[in-house]
Amino acid sequence: MLLFLAFCNFLFFYLLTLKGGLFVKVPLTFLFVLFSFLFKMNIDVIDMPDYDSYYRVIGLVNPEMSFKMLFAEPYYFQFVNYLYKNNSAEYSINFFYYVNYFATVVFFVWIAFLKDISAWKKMLLFALYYHLFAFVLLRNTPSYVLVGFLFYYLHKEKYLKISLLSFMGHLSSLPILFFAFFKNKLGDKKLLALSVLFFFAFNIILQLPFLGVYEKFSGYQEGDEYGKSLFHKIYFLLFLIVNTYLFFKDKRLFFNYTYTFTFLTYLVLQFASPVMGYRFSIYLVIYLMLSPHLKFEVETERNLNLFSPVLFFLFLISYMSIFT
Repeated sequence: MLLFLAFCNFLFFYLLTLKGGLFVKVPLTFLFVLFSFLFKMNIDVIDMPDYDSYYRVIGLVNPEMSFKMLFAEPYYFQFVNYLYKNNSAEYSINFFYYVNYFATVVFFVWIAFLKDISAWKKMLLFALYYHLFAFVLLRNTPSYVLVGFLFYYLHKEKYLKISLLSFMGHLSSLPILFFAFFKNKLGDKKLLALSVLFFFAFNIILQLPFLGVYEKFSGYQEGDEYGKSLFHKIYFLLFLIVNTYLFFKDKRLFFNYTYTFTFLTYLVLQFASPVMGYRFSIYLVIYLMLSPHLKFEVETERNLNLFSPVLFFLFLISYMSIFT
């Protein structure tokens, strides 16, 4: 039953990405949201990865209104404990699972309606991250969604101010919010010099004890399982290959003040913690997939769109890693 609903989610999202007027897209949106909600109603959040770690936070944090609180990822840590004052722990955590689910559905429906983003890029984002955003990550999801909106409009030289709230979900978005102020300014010799300086300075900053950054890394440290560590090594290698290819394909996409600094941040985090690096790389994937400028020749684009349903196997892997 659950697998059938997941297949329907994929099918209706795929149909949504195809060209068509509102007369077609509105009914498809309804069907996608309907089957997505049915899927949500048939899962138990207790079985979700990371549920226990999120649950243990409830009752441990004393909610407060202060400037310092803004930089303590209050979206979950603070607000869940506000809810806990007058509700059960189960209700408090379930509230955030529903908020993240609805935010994810809205995000992907918005993506499906974008006319200047190729269908294959929409499908790749959906296959990779729909389950992760909607059902697993309580703290990161709002940040990924808001930064996704930010990146799309950055490519149109606009800074979406509401995305500034993303750091309240997860502090990993904070450097991106700063780099985004450059609005994809094209790289130059100054960027090369600043990149070297930033790479070493950021390494030093992360080691400052009063920031407690490495304590946060400990929560992301991967286990000793061979398969898990192997996945992050292979992912890192493939990600470097893809970015190298993109650099030579279109330097403007890679060699700009926003993406280059964000990519360097990823490298530093990757060396500090492969799990944290992987999580941060999602921002970069979103940046690339929501760029109207990332395009191939017409025939290649047509073939990529034509064969995008093949990504169902990637979608299925994501499903099985979480729900089986």
